Amino acid sequence: MSKPLEPLQILQSMSEATAEIVSKTSPSVVTVNNGMGSGSGTVWIPEGYIVTASHVVGKRSAVEVGLGNGKSQEA
Repeated sequence: MSKPLEPLQILQSMSEATAEIVSKTSPSVVTVNNGMGSGSGTVWIPEGYIVTASHVVGKRSAVEVGLGNGKSQEA
């Protein structure tokens, strides 16, 4: 029978798992600026499709997308 994990071990394990998730997913997080405000989004597929909440884009025909590398692109 294995010994139960100590609370500090559990926290360390959770911290490491969270850091790994952030490291893997943060490059796909973008800022979506609609001219009146901004929100966040996620690059869904490599071709550049972005998923964001409908209120971020609203009825606008174009928005500016800020990428993780500091560049921005009109979409």
